Amino acid sequence: MKKWLGLLFLLPLLLAGMAWLSLPWSAQYLVERWLAEQGFVAPAFTMRHPSWEKLQIDHLSVSQAGDGRRVTLSADNIELQFDPMNLLQGQLAELRVQQARLDIVADHSLKGRAEQIQRQPEPIALNRFHPQQLFSYAPSRRLVIAQLELNYTAPEQPPLTLLGNVDLEPQLLQGRFQIKLDQKPLGYLDFNFDPDYQLQLSFSDTRQPLVQSDLRLTPDPHSWKFEAETTVQIEPLRSALESFQIALPEEVRPLSGVLKLNSRLELPAQLASDVQTLLRLDSHHDIAARLRLPGRNAVPNSDLDLQARLQFLDGSIRLQLKPSTRLVLQRQDMPELPPISLSADLQWLPHAMQIKGPITLRTQEPPLQLDTELTLDARLNGRVGLNLPPVQLASLLPTLKRLLPQQRVWPDVHQGQLQARGELRLNEGQWQLELRPGLTQANLSLDNTHIHNLNLDSRLELAPNGRLSARGNLSIGHTDTGLRIYGPDLDYALTGYGNSRYWLQLTAFSLSALDGIIAVPAVGFDPLKPDLETRLAVSAFDLSRILELYPQEGLYGSGVLGGELPIRINGNEISIHNGHLRSGAEGGVIRYQPTPEVALMGQQNPGVQLALRALTDLRFELLDLKLDYQPNGDADMRARLKGYNPGWQQGRPVDLNLNIEENLLALLRTLQLTGRVTDSIDRRFRR
Repeated sequence: MKKWLGLLFLLPLLLAGMAWLSLPWSAQYLVERWLAEQGFVAPAFTMRHPSWEKLQIDHLSVSQAGDGRRVTLSADNIELQFDPMNLLQGQLAELRVQQARLDIVADHSLKGRAEQIQRQPEPIALNRFHPQQLFSYAPSRRLVIAQLELNYTAPEQPPLTLLGNVDLEPQLLQGRFQIKLDQKPLGYLDFNFDPDYQLQLSFSDTRQPLVQSDLRLTPDPHSWKFEAETTVQIEPLRSALESFQIALPEEVRPLSGVLKLNSRLELPAQLASDVQTLLRLDSHHDIAARLRLPGRNAVPNSDLDLQARLQFLDGSIRLQLKPSTRLVLQRQDMPELPPISLSADLQWLPHAMQIKGPITLRTQEPPLQLDTELTLDARLNGRVGLNLPPVQLASLLPTLKRLLPQQRVWPDVHQGQLQARGELRLNEGQWQLELRPGLTQANLSLDNTHIHNLNLDSRLELAPNGRLSARGNLSIGHTDTGLRIYGPDLDYALTGYGNSRYWLQLTAFSLSALDGIIAVPAVGFDPLKPDLETRLAVSAFDLSRILELYPQEGLYGSGVLGGELPIRINGNEISIHNGHLRSGAEGGVIRYQPTPEVALMGQQNPGVQLALRALTDLRFELLDLKLDYQPNGDADMRARLKGYNPGWQQGRPVDLNLNIEENLLALLRTLQLTGRVTDSIDRRFRR
């Protein structure tokens, strides 16, 4: 009896011992069967005999297929550390995995997957994937995966591999992965995540960080809010991507600098899975960037300090450039250009497939502002309206002198405004620029030449082939060069043919000088290489005003002259050949009282004496003047006077020929210095 009682007492111990001895095989059978019932394919499980505080699993592998992909997980050398009493309460002290591998093989391309997602009508419940669950299921001390390999392959895509480690503690999830694309090292991904929903990500190469991001998640029953601050090192990231032959847009390849992005996104707890709804989610992104923009064609290199806000609102996109955005253009062949401040408010309208909004460019020195209005569709057809508000000409001159040091001669600008309006039209890859600049009430002086009340109204058109067309009106109140000339007021048309050939056509106009009129017929010429001949019609020249120009004391005359002056312009040379001026039918008077020096010459020369006596009060009925003028200023004037002197030889008829040689340029300089005829010049030029 005692033996049977002893056997009954030992039987539980024997059963427990047998169960403990058979545990690796029975657990393998039970676990593999349970995994198969859960839908896993070819499960495999191998473990060792457990100890009082530790359980070691040599191998675990499962595989599952569905939803267009096949997932395989395998792990080796899994060690579970526990306290038996705490284990009964579901608490595990520590879990260590020496090696794990997760393979994901997609059966469809990204396009097919996108179409599959788009067809799925059911929303995604975000609260089912609450990230805090990671920490609630974490061991009391630590979960460590010493080596984790993640592999993703899909048709038409290079294989992606992540190799690294994961460390999960009750207050922190962290890890580091090396990323390989098509078996080529791409970089390293470091991450940290805590129970306060703060995630730190860093993507780097072997030398420096490429992308760094701090994210904060705020989940609630109705929505999930994301905030992220991201810093991108553009040039190293671009080099890393190009090393994998990842195609980047042509405009992006030359960029360099730093980009900072502050983003805010709110997702509904029931997130729709169709693409159209996802595109209508609202988000806000503050952008700060320092970029080096390389030049292309005629556009120079530039540095951009960008401050902007990007918003996605109900399917539309809004980009706002803050006024603190600055663009600095740089050219090695000229001094530094003034910084340009940019501001904009652009909006993408999906229903119209159109971008529209204002863009403003400002400079402090000179104080310029250019307002534009952009309208552009998806095919790059549209327009850009341009408006340059009035700016004082004098404020532009210091900058122009600094930018064009090779230009040695500059006018003094005393007043005047410049303004412009225009439009840039874009159509099927072609463009056309139309500008309407205007110059109003400008007063300029250059050396001793003063221009008053200069006005220019123009309409300019420029095409991609270089063809230029400009039409407008030019008017000048008057010009003082020692001789005051009023006008002109004319219309012009300038045509450029894109190969440094231009043609300027001027309408007929008139000038007023010496109380007379100079009529200029319509002319056309190349303004870069002028070569033209024309005839100036002269009428009602006041003889007294003409004689005032000639520095001869005691000389006075009255009457009017008219005629024509054949003029030739070749480059910067002006000449007159066979110019002819003739007095009017009413004739006139010339009186000359010789100086003592001239009177002495008459005493020594009877011919001169006779002419001097006739000119003391000559009433002429004909004054015929012929003129030749050379480009160097030399003038040859031949005058014939026919009339009488009532106080000389009882009014005997006089027929007198005079030859005068004078350098008119030297005479004009003398007049400019003496101011004999310019006593009425505006006082501003005297200061």
